[in-house]
Amino acid sequence: MELEFNKETVIYQKKVCDVTVTHEQTQEAIVPDALPDVFEILSTYSNVCLRGKDTESGRVVVTGVAETSVLFSTEGGGRVRSMAVNVPFTVSADCAEITNESAVIADVTVLSAETKLINPRKVLVKLNLCAGLKCYNDAQICVMCGADGEGIEALARTSKAETVKSVTEKTFIISDEYGISGSKAPVGNILACTSRLYAEDVKVIGTKLIISGRVGSSVIYLSDSGEEIECADFSTMFSQVVELPDQSDDCGSQIFLMLTGAYYNVAAIGGAKGISAEIHVVAQVETTCETDITYVADIFGTTRAVECELCCVELSERAEMTEVSEMLRGSIALGSAADRILRSDYSASVVSVVRTENGIEANIRAAASVLYISQGVEVGSARGNIEGSVVLPVSNDDGLCVTCKTGDEIYVTPAGNELEICVPIVLGISKNEKRTIECVVNASVSEDERDLSDRPSVILYKTQESDDMWSIAKRFGTSRLSIAEANSLDAADTLTKGTLLLIPKMR
Repeated sequence: MELEFNKETVIYQKKVCDVTVTHEQTQEAIVPDALPDVFEILSTYSNVCLRGKDTESGRVVVTGVAETSVLFSTEGGGRVRSMAVNVPFTVSADCAEITNESAVIADVTVLSAETKLINPRKVLVKLNLCAGLKCYNDAQICVMCGADGEGIEALARTSKAETVKSVTEKTFIISDEYGISGSKAPVGNILACTSRLYAEDVKVIGTKLIISGRVGSSVIYLSDSGEEIECADFSTMFSQVVELPDQSDDCGSQIFLMLTGAYYNVAAIGGAKGISAEIHVVAQVETTCETDITYVADIFGTTRAVECELCCVELSERAEMTEVSEMLRGSIALGSAADRILRSDYSASVVSVVRTENGIEANIRAAASVLYISQGVEVGSARGNIEGSVVLPVSNDDGLCVTCKTGDEIYVTPAGNELEICVPIVLGISKNEKRTIECVVNASVSEDERDLSDRPSVILYKTQESDDMWSIAKRFGTSRLSIAEANSLDAADTLTKGTLLLIPKMR
């Protein structure tokens, strides 16, 4: 005879894919007829713009374009010019559980960008991309949380589980106008622009998630005379509301901001030339919730035999994020001494996490790129890698996840024919803790009653170290309530070794 259970169902988003893919993308480009021959490549700047996220059975494919500006000098010390090269890219990952309906979060960044000169009329752009790809499926956990039936004793336990409640996104546009400081030359032609997105504060109120952040813009331009090259940095704050499908008072979230387009133009602002910006953004949101799951861990019958089927269920616990700030230091060699730094950029990534004698260390690599003025008027560029390691405040690397965040600033100091570089980084450290619970998923009750006639009405029992009320009741085929009432105890009381208990016969 099948036993009737009370059931509890937890609906959530199951993360079926969570991978980081590195990808190299190259693109040859012909110099437009309107531009002169390329003499020397100075620097390469790129904005990654997301175009599509598609899934099919067993596979996720993310497409986009890296909108790239290549700065170069012309022969004979001519002015600095730039050419635009759009580099399309496709990154993918395979996972058997991905379906056509899987939700996707994509976070694609440029690790490094460089351009090689093939001939004066052709260049080769090479980008190293890093793509974090996460896929989610609709899922549910169905557990037996109680059992009804005469003479049935069920052990119910409660465990906390961290589940992804929703995966959603919102697209929006940030528009602003920037005036040029009086200390800089007036703007003429824009040569290159980059945008960085930051989610700085996140709040959940009911079904609304409020993101406060900013976009940092850096613009390299020629003065209106065409003789000077300048760099100007701007910042625009933004706030967006994302509607969540469910209300939660204990909701965590991760925000992944990606460009879908970035447009900068020279504009008249207050009677002078400035820069207008229109930044297209998609905010991808993963919300998580800590849920109490009640389940039947064991079951037995006091008057009839019960056979049960057990199942193991894996639960995730809420991972506490720890941040460690570090400064990487190094130097980059120059062909000639730098008089003035125009612009400096960097990207940083975690190369590896290893066990050492000092503990768990993360090896970090930062790619730095610097544009500078030498000998008063010449524009030069330098690039190089700055490497270092950080000891992490953890005892082991099981389930460890380490991410690297960067800010706007990189500290560059000219020192003769070198540049001394200081790169600030922030490591986000979390551990994916998982536990397995064993719960009853099915049970059947014998139709034949046990013969209890030879059992005494009361047994005197001395408790052992590992005893609790449940184990004693199951051993003697009685209920916890009967034992508690016979001994003036509470059924949930903790027992002490050596306690004498009266164990009544179940009637």
